[in-house]
Amino acid sequence: MAAIMNRTRFGMQETGSTTRVPDNSKARLMYYLGCVSGLLGLNEEEEISNLTDYINFDKLNNAQTEKLVFWCLLLSPDVLEGKCLFQNDALCGDSSNNFFELSAVSTTLAVSEDILIGGQRKHVRKIMTCTVNWITKNYLTPILTFSVMRQLREQMMWVDSIPDTFLVDLWNPFYTMLLHLMVLLW
Repeated sequence: MAAIMNRTRFGMQETGSTTRVPDNSKARLMYYLGCVSGLLGLNEEEEISNLTDYINFDKLNNAQTEKLVFWCLLLSPDVLEGKCLFQNDALCGDSSNNFFELSAVSTTLAVSEDILIGGQRKHVRKIMTCTVNWITKNYLTPILTFSVMRQLREQMMWVDSIPDTFLVDLWNPFYTMLLHLMVLLW
């Protein structure tokens, strides 16, 4: 919540630029993280800055991809909405998102809200406006893709832990039935 005492003049300066993001879930999450981490000044931290080079998305290894997903979940739209991320089609103009630096000239005191991220207070440095389509394209769809991939990987690990003899015994009746069916149809 922001509290403003006495006389304060606020300004907003548009700072966004046009970019092209590869049509890849990992690249889109890297772009998303780059956008939202910049709002809080987190993009200066080496751990995050290494995860935002979306042009080179294919260079991230599995451990880095896990960190990327972790940071995106930590900085999800529902956490940032109304603090530094605002769904506002009109302020986006012809783009699906836009950035603004805020300035305040105050004759007394202006107190603005900080955001608690991972137990640390971060001051809002910029705000970003975006469309619902931008959130869907750059956060929701990619994060769901990685969630499904993680579930499949965990299921494959479970299957790999089953002894080979169990799978052979399980598949033998099916395989035998399939052979009988093929003979009958032929």
